[in-house]
Amino acid sequence: MKVYSGKGDTAFTSTIQETRLPKHDLQITCLGTIDELNSSIGMIPALMSAEPALTPIREILHEIQKLLINISSIVAGDDQSLPQSTIANMEKVIDYYQGQLPELSTFVIPTGSPAGSACHFARTVCRRAERIISALNEKKPLDRVILQYFNRLSDLLFVLALAINKIEGKAGELTIKYHA
Repeated sequence: MKVYSGKGDTAFTSTIQETRLPKHDLQITCLGTIDELNSSIGMIPALMSAEPALTPIREILHEIQKLLINISSIVAGDDQSLPQSTIANMEKVIDYYQGQLPELSTFVIPTGSPAGSACHFARTVCRRAERIISALNEKKPLDRVILQYFNRLSDLLFVLALAINKIEGKAGELTIKYHA
């Protein structure tokens, strides 16, 4: 099977239901942004040090990537949904890693180790995906859990970025107090 088909050469693409849509359609833009998010998350483990304490984070990121593929399928029109337990499980992970960090009283500069910085970048891609999903939801209602998922995922990526930076010894001087 060839990677290319030529079917998209006219600036249209097909959904799961074989509906032809312009490549700039909101649903296609949403799918492309989820794919971009998935790829940016895939960069994080590639940039991590070999520190054993990072192994659970690698596993979490891999599970997120698999779930993003399932979510893409749902957004593309597949008839499935995410269980509400997905959100509760994610909140447990956020709470765990946030509990390992000092309390925040400043703004965080999105930098640090290569992996920590990549995680901050993935968080911003996630926020963009969330905005596009919100717009798509107005046009084509989506599973409510998907909307919640992207909101929590950006929080999780934020906490993981801080945790990665702490584990890799790059947590210092990454905050700034806001001065009006």
